[in-house]
Amino acid sequence: MKKNIFFLSLLFICFSCKKNIDQNSTVPFSPLPPAGGTLYGLAVGVQGQYSLTTDGGISWNDIQQINGFSAINYVAFSSTTNGVVVGQNESNNQGVYSYTLNRGQNWSMAQAISGFYNINAVAFNSTNNGIAVGNNSSTQGVYSYTMDGGQNWSIAQPISGFSSIFAVAFSSADNAVAVGGNGFSYTMNGGRSWSAFKIIDGIGGLNSVAFSSANYGVAVGQNSNNEGVYTYTVNGGQDWSTTKTITGFYDISYVAFNSVTNGVAVGYNSNNQALYSTTTDGGRNWSTPATISEFNGIINSIAFSSPQNATIVGYDYATGQGVYSSSIDGGKTWAPAKIISSFTNGISSVGFTK
Repeated sequence: MKKNIFFLSLLFICFSCKKNIDQNSTVPFSPLPPAGGTLYGLAVGVQGQYSLTTDGGISWNDIQQINGFSAINYVAFSSTTNGVVVGQNESNNQGVYSYTLNRGQNWSMAQAISGFYNINAVAFNSTNNGIAVGNNSSTQGVYSYTMDGGQNWSIAQPISGFSSIFAVAFSSADNAVAVGGNGFSYTMNGGRSWSAFKIIDGIGGLNSVAFSSANYGVAVGQNSNNEGVYTYTVNGGQDWSTTKTITGFYDISYVAFNSVTNGVAVGYNSNNQALYSTTTDGGRNWSTPATISEFNGIINSIAFSSPQNATIVGYDYATGQGVYSSSIDGGKTWAPAKIISSFTNGISSVGFTK
């Protein structure tokens, strides 16, 4: 009898240990899209507008709306189900956010993060931990962090030297970089504290930053000569190369990677034609920009749903509507652009579940 009791107790202890291990386990962070891909994503824009896709961005559902937003600037998912959108409520002069727990089918009421006037971007390094960036009412660049998947956020704090922060990206579970204006700042503790703002020579304004690995990343934007430029890092964002132009770009809006070596930069030329360029060496060099059929406007964002499949979104000048295009070969070629009807004043951001 005692042996049976001991055996049952041992089983219970082992089961409890396994349960605790499973609950506390985390998927290793990667800045790249999931190898198996995902079908679920979200496109967002002004007045809280959003649209869902369930086929990896090939087609998009009817427009819906999250009340409390003048504009949604960015969307990011922290897991297969959980995500956050961020932006602004102009009537209250507040930066606001909303979260979903079911792939974007339903959203929480828009809430303000204290200290933000506008929230420009958000990024996650795990299911629970993330960073939001933007500016306060004094046009200082500020940040906030979450430890519960975006349901609650810390009071926004300034990073000295930033006038506004436009983008943030994790390179590893602990390290991230924020960019805006003519410089950057980095964190090595998941966004709790940040380095002093540093200037990157040759930059007029940085719009986006992305990493292909813990060490290698690219930031893109425009110089003072109205040329699209980029810079790259080989040490996780602590230092950046001399800026280089990608001839043909007036401005480069966004950059994303689908592998350690391959990525896509998007933007537009001086005639407001949408352009894209690709890299096969981790961002050191970029191809001559190419146009996308029927994309008559500017590209605001790009996201990979898998290493092969990607979606770009933006604004169509002819109709004033949101427009998108999809790629099934890692961004080398793109389908003719299509309008998402009723997406007023364009699509600002697109994102896919993990």
